[in-house]
Amino acid sequence: MYTLNLQTAIQWKDYCDLELIPTEQSDRSVSKVQSILTLIGNLWQSAIAYLTKEPELKLWQNKDRLGHMHWHANDPVTGKSVSFASELEMLSWIENLYSRDRW
Repeated sequence: MYTLNLQTAIQWKDYCDLELIPTEQSDRSVSKVQSILTLIGNLWQSAIAYLTKEPELKLWQNKDRLGHMHWHANDPVTGKSVSFASELEMLSWIENLYSRDRW
């Protein structure tokens, strides 16, 4: 039976590194580094997307107990919230909102 001594193992590792031959240990190290870099990249992209996202107009509708539809909106830029009884009124308000210079 052949046993590998420490010097031979180090020489083999050096040879593999020079020839870019992946070894089990180097594969795990590279894999861990790649995973960490991927995670950091994803966190960075998420942070940038969150910080640069423009505030969006929030719209929703609901019915009162008599079955009448009501339209609601919240504009995070101005901080205003509105409610209307018809879709046409809501559309008119939105057109007026965006026809002004909001930004």
